[in-house]
Amino acid sequence: MDHWLAEAESILAIARASWDSSNSEIVIIRDWAGGLEIKDGAGWSLFGLQAASGAKAVYRVTRTSTCLKVEVVCGSQSRLFKEELAPRSPSHPAHPHTAASSSSLLIKAG
Repeated sequence: MDHWLAEAESILAIARASWDSSNSEIVIIRDWAGGLEIKDGAGWSLFGLQAASGAKAVYRVTRTSTCLKVEVVCGSQSRLFKEELAPRSPSHPAHPHTAASSSSLLIKAG
């Protein structure tokens, strides 16, 4: 699971770098051969999507104007990374790296 935690942190960093004020959600599926598939996971639980696709790991990336979340499911374990972001003012849009933010790792028992 350590590899998938590091990958989830990388995905969070990428989402932060491309941060804007729009809301979005994607799912990233990691197959057993190491391939990645990005898709809309609306209506799916991560465990359900993992079972249906036969994936090794599944990540859900959710971005709002004030929050970034990466949820990961690998086998029977799951983790949630969440980063609260300072909202942008329309007259002073802050770059995500300069906006006040706080990160946390919330661990869920799988």
